[in-house]
Amino acid sequence: MRARDEFVDRLADVGASAGMPRMSARVLAHLLTLDDGRATSSELSQSLQASPAAVSGAVRYLEQLTLVRRTRERGSRRDHFVLDRGMWAGYMVRGLEVLDLWSSVLRSGAEAVGQRSPAGSQLAEDAELFTYLGAELKDAMRRWQETHPR
Repeated sequence: MRARDEFVDRLADVGASAGMPRMSARVLAHLLTLDDGRATSSELSQSLQASPAAVSGAVRYLEQLTLVRRTRERGSRRDHFVLDRGMWAGYMVRGLEVLDLWSSVLRSGAEAVGQRSPAGSQLAEDAELFTYLGAELKDAMRRWQETHPR
């Protein structure tokens, strides 16, 4: 059990350093350690020694990222929070949309200030970076899916 708790804390640190709220990272880490990837709010509160309000906010954040989904078993009044296996691949694919958006907005900024100006030149280069990263990620995801069919 101690190793699991250490993992949860370590992933929380990594998530927090990447901008994820610490409690959301703890909930995500805990769910990742469960064979079925599912728990109720009260189970999460108890396991993580966190208040129901903290768990609720954490789960809401993870739902927005579509890393966790809320389900309810037939006849039950309790919500279960579930990780979908393969969620990271879906998360990365959604990240492609963000890269495309950054590229598009930066490109329009370069046009707005003039691509020959220092600021415009930098914006155009930044747009190229996001375009490049998007293309690389698309290729990587295609290769991943070819080698890991679901």
